[in-house]
Amino acid sequence: MAQRLVRCIEGHVYDAAVHEVCPTCGAKPGDTAKIEETRTDKTDETTPRKLEKNDGAATWPKPAVLVAAAAAVLLIGGGISAFVMLKPRPNPAASNAAASTSEEQQKGLAANTPPGQSAAQDKTPSPAPNVTAKPAAAAAAATGCDRYAMSPIDLDRVAGIDGIMQVTQIDPAVAIPACEKAVQETPNARRLWVDLGRAYRAAKNDKAAADAYRHAAEQGSAFGAYALGLMLRDGSGLQRDPIEARRELHTAAEAGIDFAMLEYANLLDSGIGGSRNPSEAMHWYERAADAGNTQAMNALGIYLIDGTAGSKDPDRARKLFEEAAAKGNTMGLVNLGFMAENGIGGDKDYGLARQHYQEAAKAGDTVGMRRLADMLMSGEIASLDPYEARRWLERAANGGDAGAMSELAYALMNGKFGDKDLLAARHWFEAAAQRGDADAMNELGVMYHNGMGVPRDYQMARQWYQQAAQRGDMQALANIGVLFEFGYGVPQNYNEAWRLYDQAAAKNNAFAIMHLGQMAEYGKGMAVDLNQARDLYVKAANLGSADASWRLALLLDHHATNKDPVVLAKMILKAAKSGSGEAREALLGSPERVLSREVIAAIESELSAGGAYAGPIRGRFDRDAHDALVAYLRNDTRRADAPPTNP
Repeated sequence: MAQRLVRCIEGHVYDAAVHEVCPTCGAKPGDTAKIEETRTDKTDETTPRKLEKNDGAATWPKPAVLVAAAAAVLLIGGGISAFVMLKPRPNPAASNAAASTSEEQQKGLAANTPPGQSAAQDKTPSPAPNVTAKPAAAAAAATGCDRYAMSPIDLDRVAGIDGIMQVTQIDPAVAIPACEKAVQETPNARRLWVDLGRAYRAAKNDKAAADAYRHAAEQGSAFGAYALGLMLRDGSGLQRDPIEARRELHTAAEAGIDFAMLEYANLLDSGIGGSRNPSEAMHWYERAADAGNTQAMNALGIYLIDGTAGSKDPDRARKLFEEAAAKGNTMGLVNLGFMAENGIGGDKDYGLARQHYQEAAKAGDTVGMRRLADMLMSGEIASLDPYEARRWLERAANGGDAGAMSELAYALMNGKFGDKDLLAARHWFEAAAQRGDADAMNELGVMYHNGMGVPRDYQMARQWYQQAAQRGDMQALANIGVLFEFGYGVPQNYNEAWRLYDQAAAKNNAFAIMHLGQMAEYGKGMAVDLNQARDLYVKAANLGSADASWRLALLLDHHATNKDPVVLAKMILKAAKSGSGEAREALLGSPERVLSREVIAAIESELSAGGAYAGPIRGRFDRDAHDALVAYLRNDTRRADAPPTNP
């Protein structure tokens, strides 16, 4: 059939042989010139065409099949991981998300049903027959739909309408009927299908939204591909499909949507569903940052600090964080604070770090609040003020920051603000657990395991441990091993305990490795193997386990033929000072029951050399030696009879 392409007054190109008016906006062709006339046996609407931009509108090709679908590696459950998740605390954050980015939060695509509104029926309107609607009616319907639901970042957006960035600001009761009418009047206008998808998302009708987005994507909408990709990533309204999600996000990224570039880079960075590709991820972070995306600036800055995909460049990272902060991104401030606090790219500057954290906190950034509280509690800044720290932690926790909830719970559990408050600690651990915080789930398990503020309940402990373990928490997995090793709430089963410990040990969990050493030392489910026990204790101690250092010292004191009491004494004191509850309990109780006289005498000598003990070296702890040990553990090593430091 003959094809006669014309351009309407709004700049849209369409086939005048098929439509009397523009199927996108309903405008008449007027005096616009004919563009071209071709002769073809069949019009293939699926053939990709080069993008043309006209007066703010864009015509997008239908997404082509991308290369090597089987090689598409996938996907993270959310946006760029917070900087605080990339390093042991303290550390900066790459984005405002405490956890992962849901379908359209940063983009204005996240959905919540407004109060009083009901979700639309779970059905997307079928496209109307391809007949020309009355121009005025079609144009009015399209304008109404755009006004109520159009995204300002949709590349197909029309001029003259600001759009609505946040889906939560869309009124579905008005937008859904307007957009359903619009797509019926003009079924080939892909922008209107995107609008309809956003209206359905506002009503929490995810299935209908996914169908609408898919329809738009199949018509070549880059925004439709982006929105569909996020829903496929998260499993919202349809089955989770990381491979297809990555394909759709790549299509949208190539088309030029900077948030799609960011999310696609996140998938490449995470390596979920396939191998990681940091170099390619960095390329897309670069492109998104160049397009002005502040979250990508933070992510790229983190890459440059860590040297993830090449050489480290802290100076450039600082500039990226400064640019993000200048554009109003508070995570840029937090990351600048992190650099100053830890001396990255220069000397440590706690005053500057506090300034950045405080500025972010006052702007409402919960990570900034949390980092400021950490400094106030740690004494890194002049004013050591745990009560001001508590206020900032509570503000962050009430703002929904799961990390702040957990920190607040730990502080309350350990009496950092005065008396211990286990009831309040449990409340905040539960709040964090509801937001998916695996550490909080594990701590709830510990509270039920040990009867801390709740009746001892091994079944509840196991349930919380299992929830945390399912989210990858190896400490929780090892804690389930403890239940089986000692038969707490389950039949005692050494084989199952060893299997669980071994699984956690493979991820370098020091607690699990130490317990494997204990099972080897005492022959639990196996023959006694002191050499294996020693090696396991050494490995756990090197990973930072103070209890493993204590157990290693005991093992060597009891069984080594060429032990060095001085070395063992230093090891034991360090373990006790580093937080080994077992070492402290033994030393402050009856050390003679577990340690040789030679090692006890060496401990007395070490305390004497450190200025904490002035008594005789006898190899037995008397009251003076006990008091000296207490002073040593409190970091007060000045002798009682020594002159004051400020006479």
